[in-house]
Amino acid sequence: GTYTKKSNEDFNSILTGIMQPKGDVHFHFGNLLTKEDLMPYQNLSNSKFNKQVAELIDYQICRNYKLTCNNYIAHDIRSKSNRYATFYTLEEKERFKLRMQQLATFECEDRHTLMEIFLGIYANPVDAKHRY
Repeated sequence: GTYTKKSNEDFNSILTGIMQPKGDVHFHFGNLLTKEDLMPYQNLSNSKFNKQVAELIDYQICRNYKLTCNNYIAHDIRSKSNRYATFYTLEEKERFKLRMQQLATFECEDRHTLMEIFLGIYANPVDAKHRY
């Protein structure tokens, strides 16, 4: 079948997400892309041009990440290491693990995948920040 979005569905989803408790949250708006930023790509095909613009946007997003203890904890749990242990306390790690356990109580056919997604949401920004 087909799906038709309701009026303001995306806006309401974002608003709902923002209004729910999140803990540490940081908003940062990057610089506007300028004509000068785009000039080196002016002779590329549309698809290559769009890819370069996406790279510029990704660069700004990742460069401006403000990583929290949860990002480092998730990265260490997922990689089975203590590489970033200086960025969090044992108490913070235990709180994070408790939240993971609570998530594991949801009805789900594939708990392992659910946990991987959960950890990835928090851990991936660590790798992305280091890439840029």
